[in-house]
Amino acid sequence: MLEKYHPVTVMKWTFTFGMLTTIPVGYSQWSTMDWSLITLNGWLGIGFVVVFATYLGYLLISFGLRRLSPTIVSTYTYINPVIAAYLASLMGQDHIDFVMVLSAFLIFAGVFVVSRQRNNEQKLSGV
Repeated sequence: MLEKYHPVTVMKWTFTFGMLTTIPVGYSQWSTMDWSLITLNGWLGIGFVVVFATYLGYLLISFGLRRLSPTIVSTYTYINPVIAAYLASLMGQDHIDFVMVLSAFLIFAGVFVVSRQRNNEQKLSGV
């Protein structure tokens, strides 16, 4: 899709369909939320996460897919949660437990398998 459409167009439709599928699931919690309890710092934090951590992050991944190999982009994408968990534990916001270690192992194993498979396919095709 990224070869045919601009990354912003892809992101627009990705977020639109994502929103349409999550609203029915989260509406009961959304409708009971007391929005007046959210402080200015809370709104700024929400805005930062939505604009920078989510939209801009996915947009940069889309641009990366147009210029880099899918292996490099997927490695970056899948290692992000591992880095975030590690930094959160350093800042005292979370703690590393067995599930996190197992998840990190599975992420690295998946990236390794995909990278190795791609290298084998390139060797077989002579690229």
